[in-house]
Amino acid sequence: MKAALGYVLIACWASALLGGMWLYSRTQLSEFDPALQLNSAAAEPGFDERVVEALIAAGATPGSVIHFARRQNCFCETLTQPHRQQLLSALAGFSAITLDPDNIAFLSAFLSHTPAVAVIDRQRRLRYLGPYAQGYGCMTGRTFVEAIISSVTTRYNPAAVVNSNATGCFCQR
Repeated sequence: MKAALGYVLIACWASALLGGMWLYSRTQLSEFDPALQLNSAAAEPGFDERVVEALIAAGATPGSVIHFARRQNCFCETLTQPHRQQLLSALAGFSAITLDPDNIAFLSAFLSHTPAVAVIDRQRRLRYLGPYAQGYGCMTGRTFVEAIISSVTTRYNPAAVVNSNATGCFCQR
């Protein structure tokens, strides 16, 4: 009888612990583009060219991987470090730059969450704009690094890959 009661108490404790962890982890997830601002902007004609112009005016050069981060201390920024390293090693010869989207008027209107990345090829074309990954902590979910590399290294399509549909660890303004 005492053993059965012990097992029931352990099961209740484990259930409460797992439930608490699940509830806590749900608060760590946010949408990358919750108001669909980036999604809407990307549908406008000339969007890619305006993004490239704004990034070059902010200091990027053709052949750049631009990491977007805000000046705030946000743990999600540190989680992208492996993704950034993987991307830069795969895109040898591309320069790396970090920009705060709030300092770029055109981008601040629709890039509300970071960390994010943009890639401009050597012909001044936007190849990718969006998050590095999605999922809990941007580590256990799906990484977009291989898709980013593919979008940069394959034949250019008429428009960039703009990924606004992701849920993960993102910092908001």
